[in-house]
Amino acid sequence: MNYLLNTKILGFCPWCGAPIIKAKTRDGRTLYEHEEKKTDCSFVLFQNAYVFGNPVRFTDAQVETLLRGESIALRLVTKAGKPFDAWVSLDPKPRTFRGKQYPRYKFNGYVR
Repeated sequence: MNYLLNTKILGFCPWCGAPIIKAKTRDGRTLYEHEEKKTDCSFVLFQNAYVFGNPVRFTDAQVETLLRGESIALRLVTKAGKPFDAWVSLDPKPRTFRGKQYPRYKFNGYVR
């Protein structure tokens, strides 16, 4: 069971359209998940996540933008260690890994 941090709906699930809210796990991690647990959809977005191998801490405003299907600007680092700014959005199709579905990110170009 997760603990609600905010009952404000931040947006709607890109996979099923259900309302998404902010919550906290028992171990203290913040996440964004369905308001109702009775859905068959497994969408969840952690506040501290990895985007293209880079650790990212999403703000509520960034999550709202992502859930609207829009891009956000993130500072990322290449494998060679060179930093760059990129436009990133949520892919509407989930990524499947070991039988579970996870959010997938799309690179939408460099920030100029």
